[in-house]
Amino acid sequence: MNSELTPQSLEAEGIDTVIVVAPDTNGELLGKRMTSKKFREFVDRGIGMSSCVFGWDLDQNIGPTMNYSGGHTGWRDFLLMPDVNTMVRATWLSKTAIVIADFVEEHDHSPVEIAPRRILQRQVQALEKLGYRGNLATELEFHLYLQNFSELRE
Repeated sequence: MNSELTPQSLEAEGIDTVIVVAPDTNGELLGKRMTSKKFREFVDRGIGMSSCVFGWDLDQNIGPTMNYSGGHTGWRDFLLMPDVNTMVRATWLSKTAIVIADFVEEHDHSPVEIAPRRILQRQVQALEKLGYRGNLATELEFHLYLQNFSELRE
């Protein structure tokens, strides 16, 4: 996706807040919220985040020791590296943009190979090597019911 927003055009476009996000292993978006000015300071060097995000469950309780993340690694940090080509207005929020980031290693900026977005990138590359192009969509599913939660549980 190509964006009409750039780090340099944010204020001119009326954007004063940028949310930098990346999915964790549970598919939840994690990230940082900052001013447009602060975003420009971090866009090229990345934004620090603890590797614990790859070691917790849906309730953010630390789970079993993982090879990548845990006390044995010192809960090392990695970086969120914004992919400015994904930056768009967060239309549900006033004067705010959102940008998807990649998790990269703190010292050499190599990809964190267990990050969900990186896994997806590798799968897309594998498809392309075979001459295919993947297409996907979301499936929105919901249930309608007349009872309240207590009656529904019974």
